[in-house]
Amino acid sequence: EENKIQLLSDFVLENTSTIGVRYYPVERNTLKREIREYKTEYGYVKAKTVITPSGKKRIKVEYEDLKRMSKESNLPLQIIQEEIINSINFD
Repeated sequence: EENKIQLLSDFVLENTSTIGVRYYPVERNTLKREIREYKTEYGYVKAKTVITPSGKKRIKVEYEDLKRMSKESNLPLQIIQEEIINSINFD
């Protein structure tokens, strides 16, 4: 791991105008997710559903599906996203 950091740092220092490289370890805590496909008035859409530590359910609709639906329906992406999220039954 340290060797990889040194190699990358040396590469950046050698090939860019920077005179210093800052690095630090990063960790990530994620929510368990389930990917499902839902039928909507705009067609099928994939979405990730998660449950927060407090038990709240949340959904994140796949951007590429929203983009496609927006183009096909000539409606703003945000409007489609809100309608889809409000219409999905989490049960």
